[in-house]
Amino acid sequence: MALPTELIAQHFVPRGVLQRLGPDAVSPQKDIVEVAVLFVDVQDCSTLCETLPPSAMNRLLEMAFGEFFDCVHDAGGDVNEIMGDGFMALFEGRPLQENVRAAARAALAIQQRTVTGHRQAGMPEGPFDVNMGLHAGSAFVGVTRFVSREGERWTYTASGPVTNVAARLCALARDGAIMLSEVAATLLAGAYLLHPLGMHHFKNIGHAVRVYRLIGERTNAPQHHTAPGGRCDMVPAVEEPPLPVEHSRPQMLQIGALAAKAGLSRDARVISLIAIAHSMQYGPQSSYIAENFPTGLAYAGSGLGYQTASLIAGGPAPLLATWMLPTFGWQAIAVYIIACVVITLVAAALLPDRSRADVATMPELAPAGRAAAG
Repeated sequence: MALPTELIAQHFVPRGVLQRLGPDAVSPQKDIVEVAVLFVDVQDCSTLCETLPPSAMNRLLEMAFGEFFDCVHDAGGDVNEIMGDGFMALFEGRPLQENVRAAARAALAIQQRTVTGHRQAGMPEGPFDVNMGLHAGSAFVGVTRFVSREGERWTYTASGPVTNVAARLCALARDGAIMLSEVAATLLAGAYLLHPLGMHHFKNIGHAVRVYRLIGERTNAPQHHTAPGGRCDMVPAVEEPPLPVEHSRPQMLQIGALAAKAGLSRDARVISLIAIAHSMQYGPQSSYIAENFPTGLAYAGSGLGYQTASLIAGGPAPLLATWMLPTFGWQAIAVYIIACVVITLVAAALLPDRSRADVATMPELAPAGRAAAG
């Protein structure tokens, strides 16, 4: 039996949007509203599409997104746009902090549902990571109308930098991470565990964005369970020591432990490779520097040269890098390092090769008194 057009249309418009439009839907307006914007995206969806049959991929997205939508709705949000392998959700109508915390609860619940949705869809075991980005602030929220010869088409959305930054944060996330802006992190700091990731420059965003990763709720934060009439359990608190946004050195060790639990253990492998490369160049460095001085000055000369170079080049390097990253981006740091490497190569090329010289035949420095007498 054919369904009335009005009933079919309801499936294309979120129920929350219809309720907000109300009786004035004939002439909807957009307003500046405090809103939290959550972007959700399936990682490497193109690869999944090539691996799975179209019907299986469609079933996976339908079942998984159905679960994810419940998480958004149970937290008080609305899924306003669906973009193939991702969607955008808005949390509005409350104070900004409440909107952000509701979005964070939904994001953590979605993170939990990625495993169950994958299994319930009958998919084989394999990676199914869902990345998310969350930002909050003032946005132009309401109905955007597109007029063409065929008539008008409406979409309910949030326009402005808040949406753009949230989308970039989602694109930055990997392996199921939930990325936050500094605004969102500040509003969550009292109740959630956060891992700082430093400043990042995003395409078409005119300023650097300080990024945090959402780990979970603190143990002493209020617990959120299934909403009345809902079927999506909120994520329980993570059993870890609380970590504020600003942290001291001991708390950095706690953050490192949390990062390892969150799947960042590959950083340890990278550090190990750096340590091996550093040892390979540091080992012969002491003899290479010392052999360029007469025997009587080898110790003093190499020590003075090494420490002077460290004072001039090594000391200011962290300060320069800290200043250059938010001001010019990581490319400036790369240029600085390349310049140091070029200077080092030129200096090494100008030094004579004394690797086969006999130190016994190298000239020795005469005592100052004898030199004066001569």
